[in-house]
Amino acid sequence: MLDGEKYIYSIEYNEQYQITAGGGDSFVADHADVENYDDARKAAAALITQMLLCLYISS
Repeated sequence: MLDGEKYIYSIEYNEQYQITAGGGDSFVADHADVENYDDARKAAAALITQMLLCLYISS
């Protein structure tokens, strides 16, 4: 939750952690560049990092 808003983004992946689909709020997509990752673990780490950065900046 950021500024009272809840943002959702999902990543679907196969057994090798290759991203097969993803989508969600445009705010998240615009800040995390998930489509630039081929590994779901790296994409998830990028999402978490960017959202924590947004939380830090907004506080």
